[in-house]
Order: sequence, then structure tokens, then C-alpha cells
Amino acid sequence: MRPGAAMLTPKQVRVLDCITRWVQEQGYPPTFQELAQALHLTVKNARDYVLLLERKGYLRRQPHVARGMTLLKRPATESLRELPLIGRVMAGQPVEVFEAHEPILIPPMLLRTGSHFVMQVRGDSMIDDGIREGDLVTVQQQTALKNGETVVAVVRGEATIKRYYRRGNIVELRPANATMASLEVEARDVEVKGVVAGLMRKYEHGRSRHAYRISCPMGATCHSAPRADFAGAGAILSRL
Repeated sequence: MRPGAAMLTPKQVRVLDCITRWVQEQGYPPTFQELAQALHLTVKNARDYVLLLERKGYLRRQPHVARGMTLLKRPATESLRELPLIGRVMAGQPVEVFEAHEPILIPPMLLRTGSHFVMQVRGDSMIDDGIREGDLVTVQQQTALKNGETVVAVVRGEATIKRYYRRGNIVELRPANATMASLEVEARDVEVKGVVAGLMRKYEHGRSRHAYRISCPMGATCHSAPRADFAGAGAILSRL
């Protein structure tokens, strides 16, 4: 963050992230109208956010130029992505998917490419893979699957998290728990929503309710976790 730049709220980070992604993908900044459409804001609100980001030192704006924004430095929370927490998924028996979408901030180490969403785990059928009751999993939305991947699948309208194996017209949804049996269904009855990409877990140690731990893949560089929406007492993060 450049000297003198002020900290941003989550909403301001969301606007700045949108502008950054737009520049990366399109090669030029958005207009106020394009920014408003992308973030479901009014044009006035989008303009107000841009002016605020300029005052805080994160971008420079050239007056009377439609695409006159120039990004300067990123805030300390630049890595956090806002994703929808869409419900709970059972790691034992399938449970019904619910529609309430709650925004949650996610570090990029738990994401792959493309679109993602977040679900909370219920049950213990995936404990041998380190996925436990209450964990939050980030899910990469994709339909091209490999046998053995851990997926979130909807079976006859109910969601479950399991290892995926397909043999002809039969799909096996296999738990990572030796005491539980696989679920075998016809492929037409299975809708895979995505592949599990990462995991977050609330963490408490003794009386410390604000300690943070990060579990990183071997060889990766780990940093202290910033306090964010995903961390209640603390968090263990792991990319899968």
C-alpha cells in the first residue's frame, strides 16, 4: 500500500478488485456504467466508490475521460475474494441444498481458476481426507471431472460431498471413511456442482480465541491470515 493510503472496507475492496480484474481481463479500466452493472450498483454509487478510492490513494482518475482510471497500489486485503456461502453439504448422507447466499471473504490460496462458491460441511464421511464437521470448503465450478476428485454433487435434489468415480452410466460417490459405504447412482441422477479446491476450519487453542493458523501445501509460502469474514475464533486454511 502506498504511503498515506487508508485502509479499505470490504465493500471498497470489492469495488477495487472488480476494477483490477476488469483491467487484467480487458486491458483497460471500466466506465462508471460498466462498473455499476458488474457490481449491481447505481452509476452514482459506482462513481462515489471510485472517487473514494482515489482519495484513499488506490487509483488515479483523469477527469472527463470515460476510461480514465489508473490503478496505483493494492491494499493489504488485496488477496481476499468475496464468494457466496450457499449452504451446507453433508459428508455423510445427502442433504437438501438451501438458497440463502451469504458473502464470505476467501484468500486466493484456496482458489483455482474460474468461478467458485463456498459450502459448510456436515457429517464425518470425509474425515480420512481431512474434511471434518463444520469445515468450509471452496468449490471450483466445473463439469470436466477426473475419477478420484472430491466433488460437491446433487443427487435427486440433495447435495453431498464425496470422491467421484464414473464407470459407464454408473457414478460412485465414495466416502473417505472406511466405516461407510459408497453411494452408487445412475449418471443421469447426478449433477456435479464442482470440485473441492480448498478448506477452512475455525480454530481454538486453550483460551486464545483469536489465533490464526494456516495449513499450506508442501513447498508453498505461508503468511499470517488476516482477520476476515471466514474466521470466527481463528482459521486453518488448506488448499486441496
